Amino acid sequence: MNANLRQATADDMSAIVALAMQGLPEAWSDSLMRQTFDTVGYDYWVFEQHKTVIGYYLTLDVCDETHLMQVVVAEHCRDQGIGKLMLGHLIAQKRGRRILLEVRVSNSAAIGLYRAVGFQRDGVRAGYYKALVGQVAEDAMLMHLAA
Repeated sequence: MNANLRQATADDMSAIVALAMQGLPEAWSDSLMRQTFDTVGYDYWVFEQHKTVIGYYLTLDVCDETHLMQVVVAEHCRDQGIGKLMLGHLIAQKRGRRILLEVRVSNSAAIGLYRAVGFQRDGVRAGYYKALVGQVAEDAMLMHLAA
């Protein structure tokens, strides 16, 4: 596999935004994502295959914790271990820090992946994900990985 995981550059933002729009129902706007790219504490990493960005993750460091804000793999590249590889990289990069995340309670694939790399359930945040047209708000499962 001709693949590479590296810190994102400004040139990657169009690909990151496109992946977010494809993979996250509640995706941030293009302008918000670009703004966070230049904000201290936010960290974007991209997974490339044949020089094409097919995945990314975004974290926010606050005090002694890291919040996993987003992790997305292109739909046609899922179930190939890319998400697990990116999470393994994140865990190695943030060793010694507690890592937190929220995930839709209906996203069993993501929950299974997070559990597989050691995340534990903390609780539920009711109605965290705003309702999309024709749907109801959805709860978020809160998870953490101890430092």
